[in-house]
Amino acid sequence: MRVLLLHHPYTYPRFEQDFVDRVAELPEFDVVADPGMAPTLAWGDFTGLRVLMDHDIIQNYSDIFDATLGGT
Repeated sequence: MRVLLLHHPYTYPRFEQDFVDRVAELPEFDVVADPGMAPTLAWGDFTGLRVLMDHDIIQNYSDIFDATLGGT
């Protein structure tokens, strides 16, 4: 099985970069930085598993950092 990890490019050092770098070392993964505003993915006939991983999703469902971010 092949896995594509598509991520936003880092414009300044962030802790997530270490995670992305380790994933890129795994032979099953292709890691690609989005060069800008990515168009909607054309899934075509792809029927495999699709996973959205959001490492800071807590900001979408909690007000512990900023109550205005809820659900964004």
